[in-house]
Amino acid sequence: MTEDDIRDNAVNRYETFGIVISDDEYVFQQYIERWFECLTEADSVKECINANRSVLDVSFRTALRTYIKQQDKEEIQSLIQTGSSDFLNTMFVLTDNEKVIDNEDNQFECFGIFIPVDLLEEYITRWIDCMTKADSMMEFVRANRSSMNILLQSYLEAYI
Repeated sequence: MTEDDIRDNAVNRYETFGIVISDDEYVFQQYIERWFECLTEADSVKECINANRSVLDVSFRTALRTYIKQQDKEEIQSLIQTGSSDFLNTMFVLTDNEKVIDNEDNQFECFGIFIPVDLLEEYITRWIDCMTKADSMMEFVRANRSSMNILLQSYLEAYI
């Protein structure tokens, strides 16, 4: 967060307080890594993203996109294996079209982890496991960011 993000005349009292994240690249990178780790465990990724005032800052969004893009295949595989079910539904995408859309209403759409084709079966296996544990299967399927993607639908068809 920058000093501009801390507002003296804020409607919400919490907006008058904040810790300015250092311009030091190492500190900034640590913050992004730590925050992203929390995001992977979140019950509601959308709420976690929307609650973070830093997401409103262009430099933070750019740095987070860069961090996500730098994840190698092993790191993506680990995220598939360990991420929360909401993280699986919200953050993973199959195509660049789904990937990054600056959207004020749905800030999570600014970010996306591209699933390599050779990890798609592992993603689907984990996703189905999470779906079987969901309170509502229909809501779980609808919440998946890539649920309308033809590639995912064809892999699911073949898998089932």
